[in-house]
Amino acid sequence: MRYPEIVEVSLQGLPGRMLAVFFLLGTISAAAQTAPQPGKGQDLLKQGMDLLKKGSADSAEALFRQAALQDQENAIPWYYLGSAQMSRQDSRSASESFEKALRLDDAKPALGHKLRREAVDGLGLSLAYQKEYAKAKEVYEAGIAKDPEAPGLRYNLACVCALSGDRAGATASLRDALIADARLDAPTLPDPSADGDFKGLLGDPVYQATLLVTLGPQPNDRPGDALVREGAKLLAYGDLPGAAAKARSALEAEPKSARAWFLLGGALEQSKDAPGAAEAFRKAIELNAPPNPVLSKPVIAHAALFSGSSYLEAKEYGEALKSYQTATEADAFKPVGYYGEARAYADLGQRDAALAALKKAFALRENLTALDPPLPDPSKDTAFAAWAQDKEWQAALSSLVR
Repeated sequence: MRYPEIVEVSLQGLPGRMLAVFFLLGTISAAAQTAPQPGKGQDLLKQGMDLLKKGSADSAEALFRQAALQDQENAIPWYYLGSAQMSRQDSRSASESFEKALRLDDAKPALGHKLRREAVDGLGLSLAYQKEYAKAKEVYEAGIAKDPEAPGLRYNLACVCALSGDRAGATASLRDALIADARLDAPTLPDPSADGDFKGLLGDPVYQATLLVTLGPQPNDRPGDALVREGAKLLAYGDLPGAAAKARSALEAEPKSARAWFLLGGALEQSKDAPGAAEAFRKAIELNAPPNPVLSKPVIAHAALFSGSSYLEAKEYGEALKSYQTATEADAFKPVGYYGEARAYADLGQRDAALAALKKAFALRENLTALDPPLPDPSKDTAFAAWAQDKEWQAALSSLVR
């Protein structure tokens, strides 16, 4: 998640980048500009803001609540009340406060552009903390419709989509967020490749392409790199034939470009050309060799998993096993690679090795994200049908999936 920059408060036990920080007051200077004019509750608000800056959220919340009672038609005390409640990890109360702030602001504008944007963000974040992803998505979409030039709202919508398992929504929203942010004089977004909310997307070719949508020429560009970036932008926008064509042009300029082969594999994967995608991914892995590997480990894992599945389909079980082993070497915490190894071992008739791989897979299933399909039930998987009547095998499976 992306947090407006201000007072840093640790938020333990929250998903992804939600472990990081949360805004409390916008910027203090902006808060001062937007603070209520002389009238009911002003002193209480000022005292509360001072306490928040010092990290005393409990005391600040009490003052903001008093200010809200004294000036019941003013959105600003409710905005700050929600901020204090979020700093205390009381996301349910915070969502109620932010929602009331926005409702009051609709009736009697008081927040101003900046604090209203942050109130929308606060409401979306507080709902996301409660795993109310559908509601959070509605909040962000409504906020973006009224404030389309807000990269932070688009970015956090991408996070919510990722956390709820909406792969296409996550990459599209992230793409739009990065483009909106690039139009600003100074960037405001965190590095999405380091954001835990996108953990399940790290090897995804469309996600990788999305990270390049605003990237311009680089000092160490190789002959095909500009074409790869152009192809990545096309892939991020769903132009699959265009992306594949750019990747092939990049390969004409630089036949040994692992990046271009991975881009081609991604475009063909999205086009449902599984054999072509598998071949391209294998070339990407082959060419990503020391001393100058350029593809990240999650990217290698994705390419190897796709390749392994293709080999299994072709009944090339030994090659499938090698591909899955490449995937688990690249990402030792991804359970699907071990499950693939188990299937390959089963097809090779290696019962004990298959069971050992299954044990690894199920020991790691907590690492699955909302974007990952659940592990299959091996007792119903035809890959292991040869041992369907094996009591020892079935007993071992029962202990895994319970």
